[in-house]
Amino acid sequence: MESQLLSEPPLQRDETLRAIRDIASLLNANNDYYGLLNRLVSTICERLTWSRSAIMILDRAESLSRLVAFCDKDNVFDPQTVSWDLVSSPTLKVAESGVPLILTNAQNDERFPGYREFALRHDLDTIVLLPLSSTDQDGHEMVFSVASTQSVEMGEDALDFLLTISHLISIAVDKYKLFQAEQAVNNGLRALFESNTGLMDLVVGGCTFAELVEAVRRQLRLPFAVSDELSDSFIWSTHPANIEDLDKQMRRDAVDQMSRKLRDLILRQEMHNSPTTIKMELPCLKAEFDVIILPLLVSDQTVGGLALFPDKHRSGELDLLLAQGAQQAFSAYLMRMYAPWTQKTTAITSFFSYLFDGDWVSFDQIEGMAQRVGIDLSFPAHFVAVDLLPVIAESMALCHSIEAAARQIIPNCAAFYENQILFVYFPEPKRSGAKTISRLVEEIRSQVKWRTEVAVTVTCSTPCQSQFDFKQVRSHCMQVFRLSRMFQKTGYVTMSDFGSLAILVSALGDTAMTNFLNDVLSPIIEHDRKKNGSLLECAKAFLDNACRYQAAADALGIHVSTLRYRLKRLNELFLLDLENNEDDRFALSLALRIRQLRN
Repeated sequence: MESQLLSEPPLQRDETLRAIRDIASLLNANNDYYGLLNRLVSTICERLTWSRSAIMILDRAESLSRLVAFCDKDNVFDPQTVSWDLVSSPTLKVAESGVPLILTNAQNDERFPGYREFALRHDLDTIVLLPLSSTDQDGHEMVFSVASTQSVEMGEDALDFLLTISHLISIAVDKYKLFQAEQAVNNGLRALFESNTGLMDLVVGGCTFAELVEAVRRQLRLPFAVSDELSDSFIWSTHPANIEDLDKQMRRDAVDQMSRKLRDLILRQEMHNSPTTIKMELPCLKAEFDVIILPLLVSDQTVGGLALFPDKHRSGELDLLLAQGAQQAFSAYLMRMYAPWTQKTTAITSFFSYLFDGDWVSFDQIEGMAQRVGIDLSFPAHFVAVDLLPVIAESMALCHSIEAAARQIIPNCAAFYENQILFVYFPEPKRSGAKTISRLVEEIRSQVKWRTEVAVTVTCSTPCQSQFDFKQVRSHCMQVFRLSRMFQKTGYVTMSDFGSLAILVSALGDTAMTNFLNDVLSPIIEHDRKKNGSLLECAKAFLDNACRYQAAADALGIHVSTLRYRLKRLNELFLLDLENNEDDRFALSLALRIRQLRN
């Protein structure tokens, strides 16, 4: 049987206004969601001539039309009939078309078998279904219906009235959802305040790092990891879901790889005190993760980081606010841990600066100062020095981690900065001294390389045999670094790597040396580049073979006359007479040697 619009006598004005007033009074109701829906359909049954009223949702995931609110004037309700197959239900047609559907003589309408069976069971004749413009709390589409055991002829006014009712129901649902959202925000902000206060109370109360991580884990819904570079620790709360699903060995490998990548990101990323969202690839899983990094700062230096793994279905602004509260708590914890260490390091730095200056009065005075700052002044003693000036700024996390790593090898060592040089001081080990010192140097190089990802210069001082050697040892380290910068050497470097010529040239200074190379070599190099020539190669071969023509020509694989011509061109173009002028030969030879040292 087809649906149709039939003429019906209009509702009396008083009844209409009373029904609208009662439904409108529910617009500001803030009781529970299903209580609100049931009050709406009950009011419709009480004030109108319809014997039944209901609200359904479209559960597309389960392919069902579900009954969520129902009223029956005759108190006849079949609890077994709470859902229908969505495809064969009229609710799907109403929701997708956005147009009301009127079923007259519903007991004989074969288009919707589930509804026909329902109409037969409850002796229903006329059913009207209207779309609602709102969705429920989970985003499901909604349909409102009324039904009667009598045949009802629907006129235009009666349908308009039901459309008005459906519009009021939609407003009521939307207002309730808005109220609930506001309540959720208020509750979230209250929880955020309590969370931040609770975390800070833990920090002030002297909790351990693991206890603070556990407290944050209970409050954050997202997987996270936190890094404490001052104590060289890295802790996970839980792992992202696609890692948790792996078998034990693969999960261990994935976590190890991800931990290293996260620590690299935290240490090397240019970050301020704001969250940074990045993509992180994990080759072992062939997967990519969104990661939010919140740096942990102490005195404007990154000393750790909080890494969050957001879930687009679960995480929101409140989660980020909770994470920022956790970030503040972790930073406060690290500041509490850092304060005693930085006081001690400042005292050690002042002590060694005083010792390096050599202005002290007596060794007893020096020894007393050493005892107060916890320095073992046993002799002989050494320094391992790292030149950070060309590449990075001083980092307390780097200094702290290097000292911690060094103490695993030599327990009574101490690390400090002076003028962008990181020094590690230690008395000479009593057993296997050279081997232990070599291990220490390699460990320091490894730490610096891993944490900075730059090539730096490291050197080990000559031994300090007495208190009078400290000033000279410091000068020795500084000279190694000056030569390294001048000749662009990195890695582990000692004075023997340069030779007497380099030491002699270094007295000129880097600017004078660079100007000398530019004056002598640059014009020849530029000429060869433009003309695709080999004048400099010929000149070097001539000098390397003690200015012997045949030997130089043989080394170059050219005729002697060709060599003589090129030497003549050198003199014509650049006033370098290598055949007759000893000063010119010395200047070019020196320039070539300096360039070799720099390379």
